[in-house]
Amino acid sequence: MVRDELALLDPARLADELGEVHAVLRATLAAYDPAVLAGDLDALLAQVAGAIRGLDPAGLMPDLSGVAAQVARVADVLPIAALEGVGQQLVAVGDELRELDVDGMIATVDAIPPQVAESVSVLVDTIRDELVALLESIRYAGGSASVSVSVSGSVG
Repeated sequence: MVRDELALLDPARLADELGEVHAVLRATLAAYDPAVLAGDLDALLAQVAGAIRGLDPAGLMPDLSGVAAQVARVADVLPIAALEGVGQQLVAVGDELRELDVDGMIATVDAIPPQVAESVSVLVDTIRDELVALLESIRYAGGSASVSVSVSGSVG
């Protein structure tokens, strides 16, 4: 019975189990690596840019010569009176759009990468501290066993 309980604290067994935990944590952190995310976004943007550059503007606009004849026939029935106030409404919308703080919006978006980098750094430090504390408790419980952990991360 005591032998079974001591076997649970065997440093080799604990090191193997911590190795598995470390591998899972490392794989999880790698999935959120900003460099990988940036690479994926760059590839997506390059693909979208290639698709947009491949569009032929002349091919996007159909032949409207037949429509022009129909518009000329119905010029008298257009709801021009109903559309008179639309111009003023568009002016009001334009004024509101000019009041938007585009520079402030861009500054907010530009501030996101450093915040993500700081959060990832804090996360890596916290995980490292927890692993060190766990290993220290194992070392005190196990006697003369020695284990070390190294956690590193980079923000690209």
